[in-house]
Amino acid sequence: MTSSFAPRLNAGFKSAQFVVQTHWAEVNEDLPFEEVLKPDYWAHVAQYMKRGDEIIVHARDLSYKARLTVMNVGHLFADVALEYKTRLVAEQQDAASLTIDSVGGKFRVLRGKDVLIGDLATKKEAQRWIEDNTRKAA
Repeated sequence: MTSSFAPRLNAGFKSAQFVVQTHWAEVNEDLPFEEVLKPDYWAHVAQYMKRGDEIIVHARDLSYKARLTVMNVGHLFADVALEYKTRLVAEQQDAASLTIDSVGGKFRVLRGKDVLIGDLATKKEAQRWIEDNTRKAA
């Protein structure tokens, strides 16, 4: 490939923050996801978008996240393309996987070698932290 195809500054190579916008759309988790892919779903906000903009869609309960690209926009519609959709699941910590360690007269809670919280005054305080921040082992 020759250098004649390489991007030139101000002619195809720009800072994205000056070219496209990223929009945030929080949707009700009961709404079927296919609805956000329909052009008329964006009718009331289409005027704020332009071709190439991105839309980050989050379910209100944070059960999923998706990224859309605006392909075409007009009066009361926006055609969007799905880049990705991912299900969001918080990692649950199991109290049985945590240990309490003492260092220099202070206590800390560990998961493996990772320190989750340190500088606790008593072992009872560390145990209370585990109870408050994990689900109980079955």
